[in-house]
Amino acid sequence: MTDKRTFDAQDSPPRRAVSRRTVVTTAAWAVPVVAAAVALPLASASVACAGGTVTTEATTAGPGTLDVTIPACATNITFTVIGGAGGSSAGWGGNGALITGSIVPTGSDIQLTLTAGQGGWGRSRGTSFVNRRPQGYGQGGLGGNRYNYQGSGAWAVDGGYGGAGSAILVGSQPLVVAGGGGGSANAQSSTGYGATAGAGGNAGATPAAGGAGTRGGGAQAGGGRGATDATPGAGGVAVGGLANTNGTAGSGGTGGSGRQSGNGTNGANGGGGGGGRAGGGGGSTVWDGTNNTGAGGGGGGGSSFVGTANGVTAAGDIGTANNASSGARPDGGPGKVTVTWS
Repeated sequence: MTDKRTFDAQDSPPRRAVSRRTVVTTAAWAVPVVAAAVALPLASASVACAGGTVTTEATTAGPGTLDVTIPACATNITFTVIGGAGGSSAGWGGNGALITGSIVPTGSDIQLTLTAGQGGWGRSRGTSFVNRRPQGYGQGGLGGNRYNYQGSGAWAVDGGYGGAGSAILVGSQPLVVAGGGGGSANAQSSTGYGATAGAGGNAGATPAAGGAGTRGGGAQAGGGRGATDATPGAGGVAVGGLANTNGTAGSGGTGGSGRQSGNGTNGANGGGGGGGRAGGGGGSTVWDGTNNTGAGGGGGGGSSFVGTANGVTAAGDIGTANNASSGARPDGGPGKVTVTWS
């Protein structure tokens, strides 16, 4: 009987048994390979967070509104907020407030709502703008209106409307509010009786009162008062022995109304107060119906706000945006909000 443990020359040699030393050596060489594979995801996690910038700006159709999510990975968040300017008439509307600053990241997503306020309507805007408040965070005040402006057969804007405020919010809580400027007034004069209209008050660190309108002989149409922090501005007060109408005070964040004088077709009209954290007062009017001469006062500026929630800080003093209306652009410059993160 043949012994199966013997082999012919052409047969393959017997397989060698794998020793314990071989197993240990192989395992030792495998360890660095496994460690390198684990390290790769850690390296990819160190890629920098992608930054971004968003902006919203108001138009005559409506305020600018935008919801934005700041990602948890952001390490730097900055903003610029500009309130809407007041509309112009015989004078210039007031500038909106300008605020720049930063928000402290939390390490979690931050949901922000941006609202850019509309600029106030300027003189000659037609019926669709009459008694329609500029919208934003705090509405602009109404300016006085006139009937049959330039033979239109309809009502039109005569005194400038106040600009609306702009803001950044978390939920319903405002972090930053930039006030709107007051609208300017209109005046009407006849031969021998000079009249001058008051300009709108600027928003800013200390919102200004609207300028006073004057009529020869000592009559004066006081401008609306600027708002102070959370306190609305008082309406302008008219003085002198004429038909006088005082402006209305701001209410909450809404600007007060500038008043109409005269018989509707003829007259002078006050400017509306700016909106914001608190609204500015509307301008008053004085009117001499016998001589068809009178003047209106400008609207006061709306107030602003920088809170402390979310680590918000302003980069400097609250300024003015230099977005006032002009003869070439009777509507006030629109509000605008920009947020940038990296």
